[in-house]
Amino acid sequence: MNIQVKFEFVPFEKLGSFAFGETENEFIKKYNIPYSENTGVNGKKIYEKAGLMFRFDQAALTQVTADNSLFISEITFNSTNINTIDGIKNLLSTGKYIESRAHYIFLELGVAISKDISKIKDVEWFFFDKSLCKYWLNIHRPVTSW
Repeated sequence: MNIQVKFEFVPFEKLGSFAFGETENEFIKKYNIPYSENTGVNGKKIYEKAGLMFRFDQAALTQVTADNSLFISEITFNSTNINTIDGIKNLLSTGKYIESRAHYIFLELGVAISKDISKIKDVEWFFFDKSLCKYWLNIHRPVTSW
């Protein structure tokens, strides 16, 4: 799999070339990422590669997680790199987020970020499609509960 250096984020649609709703079979053929036995609640499946985690529900891509401790890349949204401390602060300045114990959640955008933003390498991003909004809205549930 060739990892992009720059990802464009389009809310509820895609992160870079990873399109929400893409089928698991299309994804495997396109990126050649082997599946490791990691089936979660309700049959969700997880694939991992190079600091990125891909979640599939009912055989469709529903979430991409980017862990900056393993891989830091430019993530653009509205032509701005949001994967910087200033970019994150700019997102937070909109006030259009809810807080859980560990995340800032931007439901209108389909993105959540870990709360520790003191160092960009400690930030973890969660990009998700609309089907997962109801889970992110429940700020008291553990992330691993669904």
